[in-house]
Amino acid sequence: ETATRLAHTTKGVSGNIGATGVQQRAEALETALQQGAPLEQTTPMVDALSQQLQPLLAAMAAQLPQQADAGAVNQAATPAVIDEARLAEVTQRLQSLLEEMDADASAWMDRHQALLSAAYPEHFTAIRQAVEHFEFDDATTQLSQAVATSSLASA
Repeated sequence: ETATRLAHTTKGVSGNIGATGVQQRAEALETALQQGAPLEQTTPMVDALSQQLQPLLAAMAAQLPQQADAGAVNQAATPAVIDEARLAEVTQRLQSLLEEMDADASAWMDRHQALLSAAYPEHFTAIRQAVEHFEFDDATTQLSQAVATSSLASA
């Protein structure tokens, strides 16, 4: 189910940006998964999609502005005092997005990076990486651990 959803999302996003080769491979994979194709048939399709996708991702990454180390937090963007009510709202929304396997979780984390990284410094990078790799179950687990070990109000 998750693989089908990811193939569908890849198909849609690649179509939106005009990456027709990626779109076609993702569509073929989605169809095969929906039809219950065996792993022996879908694995080469995933590999082919990955080969088509990698140059596109590399080209896109090359166009992004260079960031400081992901572990380094910009002091100007870090709240001096964390608003626990706001943190609870942001965390609850992030958890909902992750549980729904919604790719908007990445944008939500970007928008609230200063708050989330300040509140969950030991888990933020792991959550971010899991979301970037569409590993929503892992991201949900990491977020739950972050909330459980945080000295702040839990969501």
